[in-house]
Amino acid sequence: MNNQTKMLSASSIQAIGTVIAAFETTPAIIPEEILRDQLIVYGNVLQGTGNALLADTEEADSFGRLGNQVQASGNIMVAWGYLIEMKEETKTTLASKGSLLQAVGGGVVHSAELEKPSSLLKVYNVSGNLLQIIGNSMQAMGGYRCCGKVDKRGKKTIRLAGYTVNLEDSV
Repeated sequence: MNNQTKMLSASSIQAIGTVIAAFETTPAIIPEEILRDQLIVYGNVLQGTGNALLADTEEADSFGRLGNQVQASGNIMVAWGYLIEMKEETKTTLASKGSLLQAVGGGVVHSAELEKPSSLLKVYNVSGNLLQIIGNSMQAMGGYRCCGKVDKRGKKTIRLAGYTVNLEDSV
């Protein structure tokens, strides 16, 4: 399989995984929580597979490869949180951190894409990466809003990268 065919296949697998995982957030369409949890696992495994295949199309030691590998790690982290029996708060925290990893990986891929020569494909890739970064960041913050701790003043906070973030003032 040539590199361009592999890239197209990988992007398609990743996109299909994204759509499948998105159904998890639509209880009106899929009311059964168990089925929604399964969709998030299948969706993230497909996204991770797509990202890993995309990483394989990039040059060794490139930011594009690194970013796709980080994204794949985030996808696997989210899936793992739904596969292992654990408290709901731990599951949500793991999913949020996995989403943050996906956003960081997307940022690395995005910066690598900006270095490439101008083309229509570059416009699509830059736009797609930016949407992924925004979407993954929103998913992560949604999880943190749900599972933050209430401090002495009654404000909801989280610990993120060694800092305490007040969720009520962050948006």
